[in-house]
Amino acid sequence: MLSLRYIAPALFAAAACLSPMSATARPEWNHGAQTENGQGPDGAGWGHIDAEEDAAARGHLFPYAECSLGSHQSPIAINLTQHPVAVNPGPKLEPPQADHNLPVEALAHPLQFRIHYDRSDSSREGLEVEADLHNHFVFENNGHGIQIAFSKGYRGRLSIGHDTYHLLQFHFHTPSEHLFLTGHSQNPHTVHYDGEIHFVNQSDDGRLAVVAVLLDGHAANSHSEFDRLIDRLSHFHSLEETGATAFCTEADCSGIRLNPMKLIPHAHAVYTYQGSLTTPPCSENVNWYVLDKPLPVSDRAIHALNHMFPYSNRFTQKVDGLGAAEPRQVHAFPYHPAVQHVRR
Repeated sequence: MLSLRYIAPALFAAAACLSPMSATARPEWNHGAQTENGQGPDGAGWGHIDAEEDAAARGHLFPYAECSLGSHQSPIAINLTQHPVAVNPGPKLEPPQADHNLPVEALAHPLQFRIHYDRSDSSREGLEVEADLHNHFVFENNGHGIQIAFSKGYRGRLSIGHDTYHLLQFHFHTPSEHLFLTGHSQNPHTVHYDGEIHFVNQSDDGRLAVVAVLLDGHAANSHSEFDRLIDRLSHFHSLEETGATAFCTEADCSGIRLNPMKLIPHAHAVYTYQGSLTTPPCSENVNWYVLDKPLPVSDRAIHALNHMFPYSNRFTQKVDGLGAAEPRQVHAFPYHPAVQHVRR
């Protein structure tokens, strides 16, 4: 999951990393397994990146330390077998990384979970969208991916029980970050989808809830809303993975109608667990909600998405992470879309 521009500075400093430091002092990073400042073969390499010289002088030596020291890191492999799985299938390690991945357990009291993402129209106002009280979104390229960032006045929301979370932005990863383990626990089959969308939602008190939608690029028919969006992102894409940020300010970047609800698949269940951001600073302040059914899209759209930022996924992290008192438990609950309350 990409970094959040909308979090208030004080909250971001508290939640972002083990030692708060200014955003301008954050060193560059990338998704490479064997590159300088990359995630490494286990997805924890970002934790060893040294700070810039001025930040190091103030004692902030490793701004992304939580990426390697955290006990509740994301993404993970979701265990759909009947027994614990003893290895983590994601990292590029030999021998495989040991783990104790418990099978999914049904919630005793299912959550009232409702997605209400309104339509919106694009704007070319750039960073000023943060204060825009109207219903707009912008195309933002932050150097690690392109995201759709919504205005302050956008009314799209996620309801979980009595809590409301406002949709801030959504972005993409290819291939998927979350994996699924199926079959026999002794030799499970690993299901790795072609991509993943993260819908980032935040409550008024700063809590984060991310809805993850898997992408299956083997659909017989194209997905018109997804294809149209990817075509627009491809037109805008211009920066390499350098950490720079840019907004689309061209005339043809305004007035584009988007219906995010069309990117939500017809799921039957939701898998939820406590985790982290999947990019630096890997802050562990995120509740994840992974839909069980993927969104069927065309291979052409996946190819175009992967061409913009190839291999933008973090490797799966251990469920029994460093320092964890016990393995994390993934829970499942039924998903019943409130169609009558959703504008499609």
